[in-house]
Amino acid sequence: MLLSIVAPVYNVEDYLKDFIFSLEKQKTINNYYELILIDDGSTDSSGQICDDLANMFNNIFVIHKENSGLANARNIGLEKAKGKYIFFADSDDLFNKLELKNLLLKLKYYDKDLVIVPFNTLKKDGSLNINSYSSYISCKTILEFCNLLASQDKQLPWAAFQHFISRRFLLKNNLKFNMAYNGAEDLKLFSEMIKCKPNYIIYPNAIMNYRSNREGSINNTKNYSSVMGQLKAYVDAISDFSSQYQIKNYLIKRLFDTLIQIPMIHNKEDQNLCYRFVNANKEVLNTDDLSLKYKIIASLLRKVGLRKGLTLLLDIYKLEQFNKSR
Repeated sequence: MLLSIVAPVYNVEDYLKDFIFSLEKQKTINNYYELILIDDGSTDSSGQICDDLANMFNNIFVIHKENSGLANARNIGLEKAKGKYIFFADSDDLFNKLELKNLLLKLKYYDKDLVIVPFNTLKKDGSLNINSYSSYISCKTILEFCNLLASQDKQLPWAAFQHFISRRFLLKNNLKFNMAYNGAEDLKLFSEMIKCKPNYIIYPNAIMNYRSNREGSINNTKNYSSVMGQLKAYVDAISDFSSQYQIKNYLIKRLFDTLIQIPMIHNKEDQNLCYRFVNANKEVLNTDDLSLKYKIIASLLRKVGLRKGLTLLLDIYKLEQFNKSR
C-alpha cells in the first residue's frame, strides 16, 4: 500500500460525498491508496454516509467512535494505516483535479520522510485561489523554505493536509497529534517533525482545495480549548524557532492575532486562564522587529493592560468587519 489517507469526520453531511467523490475521480489505481474515515461521534447523517460509501468502494474503511476531537481521531487513523505514506485530509475539503494521481505516480519512486505541498483556497462564492510552490523548489532546507515564506508574510506549511509523511518516519520518532494543542495540533506536529530533520521534498502543485470560512468548521470555532491550544502552540513554536528571525516574527504576529480571541470566550474563568497564560509568557511578545501595526498593539497592551487592550481591539475589529459588510 503506497498511501493511507486519514480523514476525521464530524457533522459534514453536506460536504462528505463531494470530498470522497473528488478523491475517487482521481482515476488512479485503487490499491495505491486506502481512505480511512474516522466518524468522531457525528450527530448528523455523516456516519451513515461513511458506511454507504464504504460499501461502494473497496478501499474505504470506516471507524465509528465517541467524539474526542480532531487530534485523537487522526491518531486512531494513524494506528490503523498501512500505507508507506500518510496523508491527513479534512473531510469538508475537495481534492484538486487529478493532482493526487500525478503525485502518487511520483511518490512510488520517492524515498523521503516528508513531501510538502501547497493548497488552494475555495471561497464561498465558488471561486478558487490557486497556490503554487514552484518558486520554492530550490530551497535546500525546510528552515530556508519557511524563512522565505515568512519574509513574504505567507502562511507557513504546517497544515496537516500539506504533508505526505512517511509512516516509518512517524513511528520511528514517535510522532503523533498532541490533544493538548486543540486548534493548533498541526503546528505542534510540524514543529516536532522539523526537530527530527526529515529528508524532504517540495511538490509544486496543490493537492487539496481548502474550503475557507465554512460555518461551523473547526477554524471558525472560538472556545477556551481551541484558543488555549493555539496560544500554547505559538508560544512553544516561538521558542523552538527563536534563532530563525523571519519564522519567529511571523509566529509572533500570528500569536497577536490569536490574542484577540480571548475576549470572545464566553466563560470568564476560562478567559482568566488564558490571560494568566499570556502574562506568564509575555516575554515572547517583546520584540522590536515587528511591523508598525503590531508595535502599536504591543504598546497598547502594555499601557492599558491585557484585558482592556484586547477588549478594545476586539471592538475595533468588529467595527472593521461591519464596515466591510456594508
